Amino acid sequence: RQTGTDPSRLAMIASIKSHIECVKLSQVRGSVFELVRYIFDLDSANFFRSQMVAALKTLTLTLSGNGFKRLLLENHIKYVTGRSIASYIKFVRELLWPNGVIFQSAIPLTPKESADLSSSARSLLRQSFPDQLAAVLGNDITEDGLDLLHEMLQNRLVLKSMIYMMLDTLLLAIFPELDDVLTCSQVLDDIV
Repeated sequence: RQTGTDPSRLAMIASIKSHIECVKLSQVRGSVFELVRYIFDLDSANFFRSQMVAALKTLTLTLSGNGFKRLLLENHIKYVTGRSIASYIKFVRELLWPNGVIFQSAIPLTPKESADLSSSARSLLRQSFPDQLAAVLGNDITEDGLDLLHEMLQNRLVLKSMIYMMLDTLLLAIFPELDDVLTCSQVLDDIV
């Protein structure tokens, strides 16, 4: 059998497409630009920079919803499949119980090691930030925003909340009947 005509695969793709139809490009775009506006404090940016960001937002309107939905479908098929979810579960199991032994705390980092690790993470964050967006925002705003984002990612409470929301979303994708029990991801639904 060819994988393209496999009835179970076709049913899975149809189910994914029905979920993707509920995702609006305008809502995603609006949420992303709102996040950028808050993190990089664009409300206090100069007029030229604010106009550049507005132009960039207008430029993204040219993106077609079909290309966006195709990207969502491809990523969903690639990353939210039984095989990939099993690999995530295996990764977490190996992280918590390496070689069948319950997780044991590592030796605490020295202040220098902690500072080096934080500096390395900040450097990687800067390297992964798009140069075009940094040019539009300007160096000062970009660095301030990346510092704020870095601090958020260093905060255990923020990271735990993000992990819980992602796990809730993943579990709801697998078990939709748990919708009345899992509440972390409902916060995201209430915002949108």
